Formats: sequence, structure tokens, C-alpha cells
Amino acid sequence: MPVVIEKFMPELEKIKDIREKLKECKEDWLESKLENVNHKYIGSKTVTRILDYATDGITYWDFELVEQWREEVYQYDRNTGTWFFDGYVYRVKGYLFIPGLGQRSQYGSKVIIGSTGNSDGAYKSAASCCLNNCASMFGIGSSIYDKINIETDENDYENLIQDSNYYVGHTQNARLQQGQQQHWNQQYQQQQGQYPS
Repeated sequence: MPVVIEKFMPELEKIKDIREKLKECKEDWLESKLENVNHKYIGSKTVTRILDYATDGITYWDFELVEQWREEVYQYDRNTGTWFFDGYVYRVKGYLFIPGLGQRSQYGSKVIIGSTGNSDGAYKSAASCCLNNCASMFGIGSSIYDKINIETDENDYENLIQDSNYYVGHTQNARLQQGQQQHWNQQYQQQQGQYPS
């Protein structure tokens, strides 16, 4: 028997209740890292607890990944003037759906530098990051945002692409071809400037 979404569509008052409950976060739901137990944050476990709490007995929530890929990371060696492979950025795109509130789509990433790493574990971390990003668009735990951090690997990715010692994206060959093309374009422009037309 097919599931009919109308069966799970909450009434207007219940939608308001869900929205309010999504903002709440109990202190004991917060996560902390082993190395710093005083540093509390909203991680994927906290997000799932809040989602379960907000929708319990009313409706459901669904999170799904729709795309995943990896980008190569190259580091620049200033001594040799060359780029060398240094790892990957594992990226995913997914969505979080709550009947009555809609769907939010976002990206997540996990940076693995210095080794090829475990792709399964990296994609799992990227998926957790994506879930957190989608949930933040619903206002998950917003009542305590100013007190804690939202745990995300997206900050690692943003820092990496801003660092001039690293290159993320196309393969190194594509990067070299792009650099050669720029060099040839500059030479051509210089030659054109030397000869009046």
C-alpha cells in the first residue's frame, strides 16, 4: 500500500508547534569534543535529537543525499615552485524535508589533507555537515546559537580555498594547462603591443 503524504501533513497549529520546537535545544543534547569538554556545539547527533523531538507524534522528517563527489587538493611547494597532490575535499549535496515546513537543500564537505583518507568515512562526515547546514535553514536550535557553535566542516573547506598554498578543484594537469594558456595569452598580448596594427 503506497504511503500518502497527506497522512503526515500536520495541521496549522501543529506546524507552529514544530517550528517552535525546532528552535529549542536542551543543554544535555549538546555535544562536546573529547579534547575540550567545555566546548559545546550542535553536531549531527544534536540535530537529529531536535528533529525527532520537534516532529514526535506529529509527522516525520527525511534527509537524503542527492549527489556526492570529491575534489583534489594540491599544495604549493615554495622551495621547488611546484604543486603536489595533498588530499581530497569530499563534497555532498542533500536535502532535509519536513511535511508542512518544506524542503531545504544544502552542501556539506570534509577536507582530508595529507593522505587519501577513508572515502566512506569522509563522505559520512560530509553528509553530517550537509544535514547540519540544511537543519540550520529551518532554525534548528536557534534559541542557543549565541551560546554555542554550530559544528561544521564547511569552515575547513572555506579556509582551505582561501589559502594560497592550496588549490582545490580540477586535476593538476588541468591547472597546468590553465597556467600555460594564461602565459601564452600574456605573450601574445605583449607581441601585439610591440607591433602597431
